Amino acid sequence: MLTGGKGAESKGSGRRTAVEKRSITRSFEAREYLRDLDFDESLLPSAKNIITRSLGLTTGNTVVVVVEVGRDEIGAAILAAAEEAGTIPTAFLVGPDQAANDAFIRRLIDRMTEADASVFVGSYDGLPTPFRRKLTATAKGRRRHAHLAGITAAILRRSLRGDFTEAHAFGEALNDAIGVAQRLDVRSATGTDLRIKLGPIGWHHASSLIPSGKWSNLPGGELLTSPVSVDGVIVPDGGAFLPDGSEHPRSSRIELHFQDSYLTRARGLDAGDPLMALLGDFDDCKRVGRIGLGTNIGLLVSVGALLQDRTAPGFHLTLGHPAGELTGATWSCPIEIPMFVRRADVLADGTPFLVRGRYARNLRNAPIA
Repeated sequence: MLTGGKGAESKGSGRRTAVEKRSITRSFEAREYLRDLDFDESLLPSAKNIITRSLGLTTGNTVVVVVEVGRDEIGAAILAAAEEAGTIPTAFLVGPDQAANDAFIRRLIDRMTEADASVFVGSYDGLPTPFRRKLTATAKGRRRHAHLAGITAAILRRSLRGDFTEAHAFGEALNDAIGVAQRLDVRSATGTDLRIKLGPIGWHHASSLIPSGKWSNLPGGELLTSPVSVDGVIVPDGGAFLPDGSEHPRSSRIELHFQDSYLTRARGLDAGDPLMALLGDFDDCKRVGRIGLGTNIGLLVSVGALLQDRTAPGFHLTLGHPAGELTGATWSCPIEIPMFVRRADVLADGTPFLVRGRYARNLRNAPIA
């Protein structure tokens, strides 16, 4: 079904440009709309990487492309890459109303579970969180799902154009090195001092090269786990991000204190702060859901964009949603609040892994198969 006005034809090209937001929930209409849409050709190399490298698709494979209204240009580039690779694509252009329509969701999930892979292209908060989590939950068996929540054209060009092999190999080596460590100690010059107990869950490598039966945020590049307990204080001077993807303006002046994984005290937040409002909405928003280590060794500094910063080398902590389908955690939370520490020292069972935000020399220089 198509709602809203048509896009305007661009002069001379015979193709349309997206000028009005609309939803298209009939796949053939969405495919034709995106196929006829003008997009910046500089997006195509990254889109090809997503299709052929992240998802490993080849001629004859099937892929479902789910595009949030307003991300049409990126969706068009990914559809073009899918067709150029010889895959058989299905497309949907989804707005908030459709994302809350149970009948449409069932039809969409059925199509996704029948396909070899799927891609979501959207913002952080334009579509309901439960809808987006239903998409990631389809990554089972042989299926792969690439999740591009918060993607922009600039990040697509900058972070997904190159070769993922080196970052993937480093992440695998780091995962092997950290192994079955039982404790992390995290400190920074700005005041972070955390003692983290790890359990039998182990670490998940969220790479840009997505394995069968898994999903990953793209760009990928993070080891993550759900800890048994977290005690101490974090100063997120590398950024704290709200659910809409915006960065808290005063994150470097925040101190969050934890006992047994729960937030017990917050300094630097006044009563009207949006972060305080979120923490009051759900009890599990005050619980540490995940910790992570960024593995994109080619990214030297954070840039204030969540989609990219969560892959930067360093220590990451997320309040709320533990991503149980990846970490094995058995609880859930409707929101998540990621935060990062600059130049952290991280020790795993007493062995240095990060030294002032850089991986220890023995890890950087270790031979990678």
